[in-house]
Amino acid sequence: MKVILIPILLLTSLAFAQIDPKFTDLQNCRACHDEQLADWSTTWHSRTSEDKNELFSSLLTYTSKITHKARAEVNLECAKCHNPRLSIDKIDKNYIYAKAFGLETEQTKEIDKKLHSTQTQNGISCYVCHNIDHIKDRGSLKEYGTDLFTWTKGDLIVGPYDESGRSIFHKNDHREFFEDSNTHCNSCHSGNANIGNLPGYETGEEMAGHDISCVDCHMGSKKRGYIAPQIAIENAPAKIRDIKSHLFAGARNSDILTTAISLSASENLGNIELLVQNLIPHKVPTGFSGRSIRIDIEFYSSDEKIIKKEYVNLRAKFLDRRGEEAFSYVATKLENDTRLKPLESKTLVLKKPSGAKYLRAKANYYLVAPELQGLLNLVDTTFTKAYPILETKLELN
Repeated sequence: MKVILIPILLLTSLAFAQIDPKFTDLQNCRACHDEQLADWSTTWHSRTSEDKNELFSSLLTYTSKITHKARAEVNLECAKCHNPRLSIDKIDKNYIYAKAFGLETEQTKEIDKKLHSTQTQNGISCYVCHNIDHIKDRGSLKEYGTDLFTWTKGDLIVGPYDESGRSIFHKNDHREFFEDSNTHCNSCHSGNANIGNLPGYETGEEMAGHDISCVDCHMGSKKRGYIAPQIAIENAPAKIRDIKSHLFAGARNSDILTTAISLSASENLGNIELLVQNLIPHKVPTGFSGRSIRIDIEFYSSDEKIIKKEYVNLRAKFLDRRGEEAFSYVATKLENDTRLKPLESKTLVLKKPSGAKYLRAKANYYLVAPELQGLLNLVDTTFTKAYPILETKLELN
C-alpha cells in the first residue's frame, strides 16, 4: 500500500498593497526629513510592534489565553492599527493547528517572519500615514484601520501639499484627509469593538461637536520652515511651508497632560471640595482602556505627619464574563466609567479629618492602572510607573 504524505498548507490571503522597498529603511527618509523622523522616534507610533512594546506583546498573550484564540490570530486583528503594512491579512486553521502542536514548517516560518519583518517593526511610520490613498467611511465599530484604507501604489507619498517639483526620492501629492486630520487619526483611534461589542477606542466619538482637531494638540501649532532644504534642484528652489511637529505628544515625550486638566481645592463647612476640570475635548484619560488618572490626597497634622490618605480614580472599569476585572479586549461589561468627559468639571467632596492642618492632592497618570497591572507580567516600568501631572496644597482652618 502506498502512503501519500500531504504537507500542512498554511494559506494566507495577500490582498495588500506592496510597499516600495526603499521606504522600509527609515534612514532613507532621514536624509531629507531628519527633524520629523527624530520627533517620530520618541512616540508610541514608533513602538507599535510587539517586539518593541512589552505592553502590546503582553496583551496579545493575555487576550489569546482568555479568548482561546491563537496568538497570531489576535496579533493579526490588532495589526489593522498596530501594523497596518503587515503583509498578511488572513491565517487559516492549518497554521493555528501547527503552532498549537509545536510544528514548524517552511510555511509557519514564512508567516512568523512576516509577523516580525522590518516593515512591521517600523510601527506607524512614514509609509503608513503617508501612503494612504483613500479612507472610506466606517460602516460599523468592527471596521477600523486597514479595513478603511486604500494604499498608494509605487513610490507615491501623500500629504497636505501638492507636487512641489522638487521630488527626487519619491513622487508626492495632496490628500484632503491631511487637512481634516480627525478623519485620518480616528481611523485607528475610534471603533475597534471587542467580543462583547464594547468599543475599546472612542476618542473620535468623544470629540464630536468640538472644533479642535487631534493635530492641534498632538502636533502643536504650525511653524514656517523648509522641507529638505539641502536638496538643490535647478529651477526648483526649496519652498517655505507651514510645518507641524511629528512629536504626537503624549505622557512620555511631552508635558501635554499638564494642560489637559486643572486641579484645585477649597474648604467649605468642614468639607474639602476638590475641583478637577477637563480642559480638552475628549475624555481624560482616553484611548487604551487600561489607562487611569489617580488623584492621591494626603492630610497632614501641624507637625507634618500624615494622618489620613485617600485617593480618587478616573478610569473605566471593565468586567469579563466571570465578573472579574479585565482589559476591555475580553470584557463583556463596562461596570463604571469615572473618566472626565470632554470639558467636564467634577467636584469631589471629602470629609476633613480631625486635626488636619493642610492637605496635598497629587494627580498622576498611569499607562496601565495599578489595579490592572497584576493581570500582566510587565517588566518595563514605562508602563507601570506614575507620571506626575499636577498637585495642589490647601491650608485648612
